[in-house]
Amino acid sequence: MTALNINLLYQAKKKYWVVALGVILISTALASLFFRSSLQPWMVLQGIFFFIYGSYLTSLGLGYNPEGLLGKAYIDINSEYINYKPEVIKKALFIKWADVAAIEVKQISILFTLKDNSTTELKYYNLEYEHIQHLKSAIKKYGADKNLSFL
Repeated sequence: MTALNINLLYQAKKKYWVVALGVILISTALASLFFRSSLQPWMVLQGIFFFIYGSYLTSLGLGYNPEGLLGKAYIDINSEYINYKPEVIKKALFIKWADVAAIEVKQISILFTLKDNSTTELKYYNLEYEHIQHLKSAIKKYGADKNLSFL
């Protein structure tokens, strides 16, 4: 069986009206900061906010996810391990198949009982339906290949 590799970061389609809105916000920010004779402190904060938000909208409209600059979110399952990082700011869950004794599939999570009688829970409630189905089927197939008991 081939390994399961899924990038969980949202990839948007290109939306040129969002790009146009971002460019308008950036130009408004630059105009308010550089073409005024006197600046109040709130105007500087407003200009910085418009510039950052305009940059965010421009990159999002071009199809790039700005969260990708902060880190990754992924599912990586192969015959040796399970590596799952549901969000950019969360720590990855890493489980070796050699350490797993039993698997219990629940409504919103998968509970792994390890050989040292500890348990590890893989929560997938925030994933899209398609990703959940791929995750469950990969774990069931690899678990069956490793002769693990399913509870």
